[in-house]
Amino acid sequence: MRLNNESPEPTRPKGTLWPTLCRDPLYREQLKAAEVIFGVYPDGSQTIFFGEQTLCQIVKQNTGLHLKVAKVPIRPETDDIEVLCAFCETQKGSCDYRESDYCGPIQ
Repeated sequence: MRLNNESPEPTRPKGTLWPTLCRDPLYREQLKAAEVIFGVYPDGSQTIFFGEQTLCQIVKQNTGLHLKVAKVPIRPETDDIEVLCAFCETQKGSCDYRESDYCGPIQ
């Protein structure tokens, strides 16, 4: 919480995800239809944004279920993470992203 005399919290630069979601209804529909959504960092590493429960059920049941998976490019230095989290919350009902899941580049 900030007091009235404190400066506002810094915001991240705008990324490309929000403009893409705004202008491309097909992209939005593909993300809405996805059962699992991963964010893909520039270094190729991925983190889950939606569908963690679905993946856990598949592992527990040892089934080879076919899923609709979306991989969304994100740049962490921009607002792309917040935008994808907001999309998952509002359009899918929840978001599974945890900042601690990002492990950095795969070696």
